[in-house]
Amino acid sequence: SPVLCHGTLLFVAPKRFKLKNPEIKAELSGADRRFSLTLSAEAFATGVEIVFDGIDAIISDNDFDLTSSAPVKIGVSVNNPAENLKSLKKALRIRTLYEVGKTK
Repeated sequence: SPVLCHGTLLFVAPKRFKLKNPEIKAELSGADRRFSLTLSAEAFATGVEIVFDGIDAIISDNDFDLTSSAPVKIGVSVNNPAENLKSLKKALRIRTLYEVGKTK
């Protein structure tokens, strides 16, 4: 059955949780304006954000947590038929709260 909702529960206050570099791996597949992005991580990642620089993309989920034990599959569609797998891979940017915390 499809997953309708997912989330994580921390057993400490979020400000006390020490995030590690999640080392996210991304696999993109598909064609004809419909693509699939599968993300996996070496460590827990929270606040995962996906952006395709310069591409008008519709992403099925764009603020989620990723655990090392469960890859997440995201749907991606684009309005411009000229966009292809190569252009999407080049434009893909993934950011998490780990990276945000490193910039402080």
